[in-house]
Amino acid sequence: MSVPTHTRPTSPAARQTAMARRLAVAARAMTVLVGGLLVLLVVILATREAPAPTAGIDLPNPMGGPVQAAPYATGQAVDLGGLEVVAPDVTMGDVPLNTTVVPRW
Repeated sequence: MSVPTHTRPTSPAARQTAMARRLAVAARAMTVLVGGLLVLLVVILATREAPAPTAGIDLPNPMGGPVQAAPYATGQAVDLGGLEVVAPDVTMGDVPLNTTVVPRW
C-alpha cells in the first residue's frame, strides 16, 4: 500500500481554499500570541512594587510603610480680611497605592 503524498492544488478554487486555511491558521496563531502578551503585561503590572520613597526625606508616617513627598504645586495667593493665604490648594499628583503622601506646608 502506498502512502499518499501532499500535492499542491492545481485549480484556482483549490488554491484559494488552501490559502484561506493558511490565513486562518496564521490569524489564530497571532490571536494566541497577542493574548499571551496581554496576559503577561497584566501579570507584570499587577506584581510590580511601588516606587521606593525618595532617599533622605524624613517624613511623618503614622500608618507605617512607604512615604512619598507630594509634588510642589499650589494655587495662587488668597487675601482673607488682612490674612494672606499663600497656598490654598495642594496638588497631590499621582498617588501610588499603599503609600502615604505628605504635602509640603
